[in-house]
Amino acid sequence: MGRRGRNIVILPFLAPAVILYTVFFIYPALRAFYISLTDWSGYGAAKFVGLKNFAELFRDKDFYGALRHNIYLLIFGGIVTLSLAFLFAVLLWQGRIRGAGFFRTLLFSPSVVAPVAIAVTWTFVFSPRIGLLNGLLRSTGLGNLARPWLGDLKLVLSLLMIVGIWSAVGYYMVLFLAGLQRLPQDLYDAAKVDGAGPVATFFTITLPLMRDVLVTLIGLYTIGSFRTFDLIWIMTGGGPANASETLATYMYRTALGVVRFSSVQRIGYGTAVAVILFLIVFVATILSQRLGGRQEVEY
Repeated sequence: MGRRGRNIVILPFLAPAVILYTVFFIYPALRAFYISLTDWSGYGAAKFVGLKNFAELFRDKDFYGALRHNIYLLIFGGIVTLSLAFLFAVLLWQGRIRGAGFFRTLLFSPSVVAPVAIAVTWTFVFSPRIGLLNGLLRSTGLGNLARPWLGDLKLVLSLLMIVGIWSAVGYYMVLFLAGLQRLPQDLYDAAKVDGAGPVATFFTITLPLMRDVLVTLIGLYTIGSFRTFDLIWIMTGGGPANASETLATYMYRTALGVVRFSSVQRIGYGTAVAVILFLIVFVATILSQRLGGRQEVEY
């Protein structure tokens, strides 16, 4: 059977998946691009306005504020999350920690908890009246440090970042572990014979060989960071005073929620934010694939 014949045989098996993907992804995505070019409240007919929504968007200070917050969470949250995940993975992989299986499970467990449950739990921790954090401070004589944590304009974004780090470290640790377990042990044996210490071995062997995994996980974290919605929305709703607003929450509030004390729903404008968010994630995906595949790792 030739190649054409094989394609004809395979096509009927692919058709259901292609149809479902087209109906539930391709069509909604194309429809969203069209809606972003309209002035639509969600009711009645949509008025086509071309690129007016995007022109307004690029003059919107709230949009740039949300973008800055996303970049802050991406850079600082990403550095801490991936660094800790890599460190824990190396320590557990080398087997120098007693009860490695227990610690692996302990670190990974927050990753399997629903974001809604995580958000509710940490909202209780940071509650100004009945919160565990303020209760601990008062019980230890540090009550003067107690405050409405999620109501602090200067701290709220960093607190959300800490919660995100806590919930994500275990997930990335497991991915790093999967990459570490493929590394050949004979290179480490040779380095040990040559007298290389743990630090030198890490920077000369482990880190270069894990380059492709690291680049891939950076791209994965970038995508996840820009898509984060439920954790922030439940804990702060983007507040106070937009201090924790991100593109995802701003998109939701603009399309369906309350913006500047107005209850007007602007589906077209909110969809324009979604299109920009999609383009950012798309570019991040392409860059991660290019950087990850630029150099093959040989060992």
